[in-house]
Amino acid sequence: MGILIFFSIFIQFLMRLSMMVGLLGLTKEASIDDLPSSDVCFDGLNDSLKSSKQIADKIHYSRHQIMSILYVHSIGYVSTQFIGGYLAERFGGRWIVGPAVMACGVINFLTVAAVFAPIYVMLLVEFLAGAAAGLIIPSSLVLYSRWYPIKERQKFGGFVYTSLHSGSVGGMILAGLLSHYDWELVLFCSGTMGVLFFIPWALLAHESPLLHPRISLEERNYILKGLDQDPNKPFKFPKRIPWFGIITSGPVWASVVFHTGCIWIMLVSFYHLPTFLMDILHVGVEKDLFRNGFKI
Repeated sequence: MGILIFFSIFIQFLMRLSMMVGLLGLTKEASIDDLPSSDVCFDGLNDSLKSSKQIADKIHYSRHQIMSILYVHSIGYVSTQFIGGYLAERFGGRWIVGPAVMACGVINFLTVAAVFAPIYVMLLVEFLAGAAAGLIIPSSLVLYSRWYPIKERQKFGGFVYTSLHSGSVGGMILAGLLSHYDWELVLFCSGTMGVLFFIPWALLAHESPLLHPRISLEERNYILKGLDQDPNKPFKFPKRIPWFGIITSGPVWASVVFHTGCIWIMLVSFYHLPTFLMDILHVGVEKDLFRNGFKI
C-alpha cells in the first residue's frame, strides 16, 4: 500500500511541475538587447531560447498572466485540503486518492486546449487542477494511518513522502526531455501517467487490512495490533473530534509552522526557479531543464 501511496503523490507532483514548466516555456522572453548586462548571464544562452520565442508568439499570455494562472492553481490546491481529509475519514480514502490523480491527468489534457482559450478559461481549468490535487495528500494520510503500525510510521513515512520532492524533480526532468520535441507532449505524457495510474490503484488499493482480500491473517493481525485495534472489530470513527484540544496544542502549532515553511520554500522553487533559469541564466526549456532537474 505504501508503494501505491508513494506513486499517487509522485505522479501528482510530476504533473504539477511538468504543467508549470510547459506553461512557462510558452511565455515571451525578453530580448537580450533589452536587458541590462548586470541582469543576465550570457554564458547560459543557447539556441533553444529562440524556439521558445517562436512558440510563445502564438500564445497571448504574458509572464504576469502565467504566474497568475499558477497562483490560482495553488489557491485551488489549498481550498480542498480540509475537504479531502474529511471525505477520506467519512467515506474512505481509496476512492478519493485514485480518482483525484486520474482527474489531474484529465485536466492536464484540457490544459492543452485551454492555453488557446481566453484567460478566464485557463484560470478555471487550473483552479480545478489544483482542487483535484489538493485532495490527494490529506486522503493518503488517512490511508497511511490505517495501514502502518504506530511505531513504524516514522520509518515508512520517510519513504512515502519523499515522493513530493522526487515527483517535482521528475517533472522538471520530464519537461526538459519532452519539450525539446513539442510542449503539448509534456502535458499529454504526464496526464497519461495520471490516468493510467488509476488502473493499478483500483485493483490493488484497499481501505484497510480488514478489507484486503489477499492479505495473510498473520500480517493483518500484526498491523491491527500495531494500530491498537481489535482484529475482530471494524474501524470506528470517533464520535467527537476534540477541536479545542487540537487548536490549543503546542506540538500541533509547531508542526503547522514547520510545514508552512517547507511548503513556502517548495512553492518558491516551483514557481520562480524555472523563471530565473530562463530569464536570467537563459537556460532554455527544450535542452537544459533535463540537466538542471538533476541539479535541483
